[in-house]
Amino acid sequence: MEKLIGYLGTRVDEETETQFKACAEADGFNDSELLRQLIDAYLHERRAAFARLNSIFGGIEASGNQKREQPGSTPAQQSPAKQPRRNK
Repeated sequence: MEKLIGYLGTRVDEETETQFKACAEADGFNDSELLRQLIDAYLHERRAAFARLNSIFGGIEASGNQKREQPGSTPAQQSPAKQPRRNK
């Protein structure tokens, strides 16, 4: 099993905590195990959605700008903002 070193904490009302723990126990898990499974399922869903969008629209940078890759050039060479303007 992978070593678990990260920690996520959240606050919920008492009724939600009681119900969550009861549901986890009914499914044979402790609350941490169930929460990890829910997080994994959510991330899997988000990765699949991203892959579908990426297959349609191609690579998108975090800023939302579409990557314009040209063979044999680096991203810095492609970015108009990083190149000096030439007056004509």
